[in-house]
Amino acid sequence: MIVRPIAGGVEVLAPAKLNLFLEILGRRPDGYHEIESIMVAVDLYDTLILTDDPTGKITLRCDDPTLPTGRDNLVVKAAERLRERSGCPHGASIELRKAIPAQAGLAGGSSDAAATLVALDRLWNLRTPPAPWMLWPGRLAAMWRSSGRVRPPFAEVGVSTWKP
Repeated sequence: MIVRPIAGGVEVLAPAKLNLFLEILGRRPDGYHEIESIMVAVDLYDTLILTDDPTGKITLRCDDPTLPTGRDNLVVKAAERLRERSGCPHGASIELRKAIPAQAGLAGGSSDAAATLVALDRLWNLRTPPAPWMLWPGRLAAMWRSSGRVRPPFAEVGVSTWKP
């Protein structure tokens, strides 16, 4: 994940991932699957541009008209839950430029949501200390898990493993 400041906001490059190994272990009570996986980031990125919205609104624009831009989008879910759990009164205008094909098994949506958390932490000046995903402060880790995801891919490094 590449994060950089831009005039008036933050730009994040969210990488696609490839599973080098993936085993589905079973279904969780919440409907998601328990998995064991080894993933690597590849040189294909979605770009997110986030700017502060002092009105408190979270809005998403996407150059792929087939993707939802409302509350059912993982980017919007991540932004709303982080704002709720952090108590931040601000909102954000989020522009998503898709390069990772949707529904291709490359973790575009998950990577975009994780990138949103990191970018908003900077944009809203929440000052969450950098740490491996499992050590993320309770509010980020809990927010991520409450969205139904086991863990954010590539929050820190280009190789990600998961074993329950």
